[in-house]
Amino acid sequence: KGLDVNRKLERTMRYRIFVRAIVDTPYKHLFTSSPFSEPLALDMREVPPGDPPRRPNPNILTDISEVSVNRNTEEAGMVWVIGPIIAALMLSICLVMLFIIKKRRQPCKSPDQSAVTRPLMSGEMATSHTPSDPVEMRRLKFQTAGMISHPPIPVTELSNHIDRLKANDNLKFSQEYESIEPGQQFTWDHSDMEVNKLKNRYANVIAYDHSRVILQPMEGILGSDYINANYCDGYRKHNAYVATQGPLQETCGDFWRMCWELRSATIVMMTKLEERTRIKCDQYWPSRGTETYGHVTVTLSDVQELATYCIRSFHINKAGHTERREVKQLQFTAWPDHGVPDHPAPFLQFLRRVRGCN
Repeated sequence: KGLDVNRKLERTMRYRIFVRAIVDTPYKHLFTSSPFSEPLALDMREVPPGDPPRRPNPNILTDISEVSVNRNTEEAGMVWVIGPIIAALMLSICLVMLFIIKKRRQPCKSPDQSAVTRPLMSGEMATSHTPSDPVEMRRLKFQTAGMISHPPIPVTELSNHIDRLKANDNLKFSQEYESIEPGQQFTWDHSDMEVNKLKNRYANVIAYDHSRVILQPMEGILGSDYINANYCDGYRKHNAYVATQGPLQETCGDFWRMCWELRSATIVMMTKLEERTRIKCDQYWPSRGTETYGHVTVTLSDVQELATYCIRSFHINKAGHTERREVKQLQFTAWPDHGVPDHPAPFLQFLRRVRGCN
């Protein structure tokens, strides 16, 4: 680089050599050097000055002494050159790999936040929730004061956000739970109608009017369009699924009528029929054979009982229709009442099975 001089080696001098390997990365300049060699000298006494070494002619029989370069000296020199080069390259590769591994394991640093959540209306996340997203439009239209103060969490910040909530003995988790407003947010006039009150399993678990499932009315029957069920949004998908209460004995017909009208192919049940001696859900399917619920006939065709969940296959048919449909029910049986499972693995396995059905 302007300062280095490539001088000609002198025959009367002895030299020590070393090998240096250099690796340039976008972040660091790495290099390593081999140890100095033993003193070396040019050993070309049999070659006249200025003449290059000659290769022996295989067609002419010559004495071994005519070889211009001493073979032992050549082999020793090659060992001193190749050995340090290989060692230097191996060391360089190890250093680069350690640097890359350390860089990948280093967590992304973000400034500490005093609030439980922070708005996402700036930067990258603002562009992801465009006005064309039906879920975001619905959230903005029907949002409450609590939803405004608890906006969505970016996936890239979710891990750090959970760590902040868990700090100080889950302090911010408790604060977030206490911030949930238990009061009325929207109207539930249909749930409060006298003709429909008996269709609600719990008086405080109702269906909001703006998102409730509306059944096809039956002629001459007041309130026949009501069922305690609401549409729920999924990821960037409007009305991705329906959440409903465990059917009562009087509403099993309405439940299967809803499945038929919505063309539901999968039922996910998160409760047992009875927990702690309390009935959580009436059995709305036949234990064997065929049962009729209202205008829908349900036939049990297959049952798979596993350690933490059960899979049942049904064939359903509505009176007056020739079409016969298959419906799968997946019941998770390891979710404790008023609690959570001790380990997430069984539920994650169940969730993968549910996704495989859709």
